[in-house]
Amino acid sequence: MKILIVDDNADIKCIGIIAECKVRNIDIDIAKASKEALFKIYSEEGKTIDGIILDMNMPMYPQCKAIQREGENVLKNLSHRKINIPVLIFSDEEIEGEYEQVLGHMKDWDKEKNKFFDFLERLPEERKKREELQKLQKQKEEEEKGKQKKKKSRNIRKRNN
Repeated sequence: MKILIVDDNADIKCIGIIAECKVRNIDIDIAKASKEALFKIYSEEGKTIDGIILDMNMPMYPQCKAIQREGENVLKNLSHRKINIPVLIFSDEEIEGEYEQVLGHMKDWDKEKNKFFDFLERLPEERKKREELQKLQKQKEEEEKGKQKKKKSRNIRKRNN
């Protein structure tokens, strides 16, 4: 299992999460800015990400000043591209709107650890759902290609007759 932590202060704020992941042999990757996170998610390595821990208030680029709501931009991007990686918001900031990939919101590790453990328990089930969706999408694409080929061959036959 692999989790992407998206937080410019992950080394300070996410110590409990990182320690718990290590105990459970969960791979962790850290992105300190929204653009870095999106790059990782869209790359080949993004296919191996099972869940995302997301701060809402962080910079757009690494080593820049934090800009409010950059976490919201990550969520909007995931929704727009229909990437259904489960997300646990770990932030004092609230989210605006509804995002189907958000499985929970926690503000304080010491008080709300159970939300993190619930999130981890749901990840295998969510991965299966995601894989099934991807299979269905591929089938649809193949069916669409087949229809287009048939249509082209009909048009060619009509022109030849």
